[in-house]
Amino acid sequence: MSKARVDFLKKVSIFEGLTDKDIEKVESICKTSEKKENDIVFIEQSIGKELYIVLEGEVAIQIELISPEEFVPIRKMCPGDVFGELALIDTGARSATARCSKASKFIIIEREEFLTLLEADHRFGYIVMRNLARLVCGRIRQTNQRLLDNVSWGLV
Repeated sequence: MSKARVDFLKKVSIFEGLTDKDIEKVESICKTSEKKENDIVFIEQSIGKELYIVLEGEVAIQIELISPEEFVPIRKMCPGDVFGELALIDTGARSATARCSKASKFIIIEREEFLTLLEADHRFGYIVMRNLARLVCGRIRQTNQRLLDNVSWGLV
């Protein structure tokens, strides 16, 4: 067990309300990865099976227009931010591309291992799924507001 990683995970929004013992369970299934600036973490429309948490660096979430070189930036992810969360909820394709805007390090949580934890302890599962739902709802609201702003300004 990595105490530093447990301490970091305690500050991640989707783990809010979990006990130290719960966080240690999460930490036990975490993997880490590193990418260089401009590396792709995952591509829009690919099938995902993991969630990412930024440990260091910065990741741009973007939607491609006509080609990978033409894209719309959606959000910037910084240390402590979670992305790729939809892959834990369903098996559909990724809704965006994640590209490192700086050299970055990640914690990676695989769907199957995570679902095993959620199913083994329903209280734990409820808390995490509630937090994931809040995260997704917040992002949908932000996207809706952005769309409304663009329509208001005649950009769409």
